[in-house]
Amino acid sequence: MTRYEDEEVGDNPLSIAFVKSYLKIDTDDDDLILQAIIDSVVSFAEAMTHRSLRMKTILAYPESFCDKLELRRKDVESIVDIKYIYGGTEYLLDEASYWLKRETISSYLMLSDGHTWPNIDREDSIQIRFTVSADAKLPQISIQMLKQIANLYENRGDDIISPESNANDINWYRNFQLPNF
Repeated sequence: MTRYEDEEVGDNPLSIAFVKSYLKIDTDDDDLILQAIIDSVVSFAEAMTHRSLRMKTILAYPESFCDKLELRRKDVESIVDIKYIYGGTEYLLDEASYWLKRETISSYLMLSDGHTWPNIDREDSIQIRFTVSADAKLPQISIQMLKQIANLYENRGDDIISPESNANDINWYRNFQLPNF
């Protein structure tokens, strides 16, 4: 089983200036609240659709090397580096040893001809750092995010957002949902 962590997350796909223009807000009074709403909605949309809506650097920690190591992301831009520990020493894997194969649902780290994966002597001793790009469906998803931001901003401070509105948001994002790994 491979464990994943987001190391760096790129800029938000919806800037505060763009959202303020959409909402027709002329002041900076609510910028902190608005930014919090934007961040929440983008994170929610990413979680609901299983898509990356901003450039990210991700760390993967597979248990071992294998001939076809699945990264479980279709949107892998590049492999930054692969580090492994053997005998208590950290090594950087030579880029010539592997190549990236992109398929419809996932990307795979493939062993180059004439190379072998290094030996490892314990679990959690492999770290693969890779970047993923923003999903191509971002323009369509952005419209829904703007609507959700408008609803949350308009109803800020209210204890309850209507259950119908929440259900509609969830159902809309499910239309763009990728398989969950």
